[in-house]
Amino acid sequence: MKYFEVPKCFHEVFGEQQTRLEVFLTVLFACIATIVTFFLSGLSLNHWQVIAAFLIVFDVYAGCIANFSQGTNQFYAQRYKSRLIFIAIHFHNVIIALLLDMYVQESLLIWGYTIVSACIVNFLKSNRLQTFIAANLFCFGILVLLSLSMPNWLILISLFFMFKVIVSFAVDHHKQK
Repeated sequence: MKYFEVPKCFHEVFGEQQTRLEVFLTVLFACIATIVTFFLSGLSLNHWQVIAAFLIVFDVYAGCIANFSQGTNQFYAQRYKSRLIFIAIHFHNVIIALLLDMYVQESLLIWGYTIVSACIVNFLKSNRLQTFIAANLFCFGILVLLSLSMPNWLILISLFFMFKVIVSFAVDHHKQK
């Protein structure tokens, strides 16, 4: 697979080197998932808040895939402090809830669980159980999510948010030997 140099402004998303296929599939999934979620929501694009919320939804979906790529994974594996900052700034689901003015308390709960779980997984970077613990925490998060009274489309966004941060990002998928 042939790699290309990623422009510096996109290093946080795709790392320093990436394949065209990985970029294409990341953007394709994010576009399709965002459109499907938008139609499931029944909302209309008549307010800037809805447009802004779904741009953030796009970022959640894109990160679910991009973080598994070798380029993105390697970028953050070499920058421990940047990895911690990336985890800390993930307020996506809370911002979406605030923009849409719905389920803010539930989103705060999901956010808190996700960030604590991601920090635990990130701390286990050199541990062979890192992926197992991430999967376990994600599955417990699903139980928490399903106990909340939210519409399915918002649960879907929350599931992908948890997956993005706990499993896709916090796990070092391409450990250097």
